Order: sequence, then C-alpha cells, then structure tokens
Amino acid sequence: MVDLGEVPATQSAYAFSWTEDLIRETDEAVKGWELDVAGRVRLELETATPPSDSDRLSYLLQTAEPRGSYPTAGFADIRDWDAVTRSPVWKRVVDDEGGRGKLEVPTTLGRIDAGVARRLIARGYLNTFLVSLYLGPLEDGDLRSLERLPKRLDRIVGGAQVV
Repeated sequence: MVDLGEVPATQSAYAFSWTEDLIRETDEAVKGWELDVAGRVRLELETATPPSDSDRLSYLLQTAEPRGSYPTAGFADIRDWDAVTRSPVWKRVVDDEGGRGKLEVPTTLGRIDAGVARRLIARGYLNTFLVSLYLGPLEDGDLRSLERLPKRLDRIVGGAQVV
C-alpha cells in the first residue's frame, strides 16, 4: 500500500522518533542480558555466604553488556528524523512536489494528466522516504538523492508542472 496523503500530514503522523538509548532498550539481546544479570542478582541474594564485593561484581557481570543491534527496525532515530525534516532540501521538495490538498484520481485504466501523475509519484516517494527512517538509518547521499527527485520526475512524466 502506498501512502498518497499530504506529506506534511504523514510527517506529523509518524513524528515519533526515539533516542539511541531508548531504541537500544528495545533490543532483544540487551533485554536478554538484563534478564541474565537480574537472575544472577537474585541468585547472589539467596546465597548464605556472600563472596567479596569484587568477586560479586565480576560474577554479576560475567557476560559483557551487548552492543545490541542498533538501530532497531520500527524506531526512527531522532537525529535522522530531524536531519530530514529540517533540511532545506526536504522542505523545498515537499513544497514544490508534494502538493497540498486532497488528491483524487478516478480508478480507471485510461490515461491521467501528467501533472496528477507527477503528484502521485512524488507523494508516494516522499511519504515512503520518510517512513523508511523506521527501517534503517539515514546514510550519506540519501538527502542528495532526494534533491534529485524533481529531475527524476521530469524524466518520468515529461516535465509536467505540479498543479
């Protein structure tokens, strides 16, 4: 399913990005490690003859804390979210190509206006680009590829102007 809603509405609806520490806490490897350490603490508290403090600490932490698999799919890193939504590239492309207002296109097998086709493609691309931050981190060049969207749309629909 492609989200063809207004891009600012999609941006508002998905604006739930998390810090790295909060994302890390959702990682299964980190949760498992924490459960393991908690189990060792319980076991330590149940023993009749406690070892020295240094022995106790090394026993409790005998397995190093895992790095985890950050970023975890399903949570957008707030730094990436801000890098996209606050960038002049994003704002310009959304304003120029995203189009405001409702976009209604009859379901037909006939040809549609090139300007409408351009808006449909742009909205689908921009909304997918934004939501993709929940699947993977922003990488170098991602915003540059977004900057090239208008030229790509020109090639796809023949330079039709957005209405």
